[in-house]
Amino acid sequence: MRKKLIAAAGLAATAGLLAPAAIANAADTPATPADSKNTTVTMTVAGQGGDLRITASAGSITLTPNLGNSNVQGQFGTVTGINDGRTNVSPRNWVASVAMTDLTTGGASPATISADRVYYKVTGPTWDSNGTRENLASDWVAIGSQSVPVYKRGGQTYVVGQYTSWTPNIKVELPTVDQNGTQLPAVPAGTYTGTLTTSVI
Repeated sequence: MRKKLIAAAGLAATAGLLAPAAIANAADTPATPADSKNTTVTMTVAGQGGDLRITASAGSITLTPNLGNSNVQGQFGTVTGINDGRTNVSPRNWVASVAMTDLTTGGASPATISADRVYYKVTGPTWDSNGTRENLASDWVAIGSQSVPVYKRGGQTYVVGQYTSWTPNIKVELPTVDQNGTQLPAVPAGTYTGTLTTSVI
């Protein structure tokens, strides 16, 4: 009889130890909802809150050399302008660059003046009170066929569009000697045409 009581007591103790664990497992199991629905949330961010755009002369500039000049230069009638409307970017920064193609007469036997002989200068830049600016072409810079930075803006924090403009100047050197100092033949007569590309990033 005593043995049976001891066995019963042992079973009761074991059951008491298992009870808390069973309760904990039941609490960790998430309840199944009676019903649920999904809603699709869509947000479109266009141009980082605005656009970074550039305007430049869509026409042409004519350079007229005089007899005996080693170079010819001219100024665009239309300014180049950068409009920075990216109002949710702070601070806002951009760099404007220019590149030039070779100047050529075209035709069956074209005469060419290399783009390496073309120079660019920024004059009359506009300014506002926000951020910093740096004219990288305050004096003539050789541009050639690869993009060369000519103007920088940085640190713009005003939550309004910012606009910067300037007057581009172009100079073309007429080649007279080569890299060894040897006299070159005169530049052939003709109308030379090339394309100046202005970009911003």
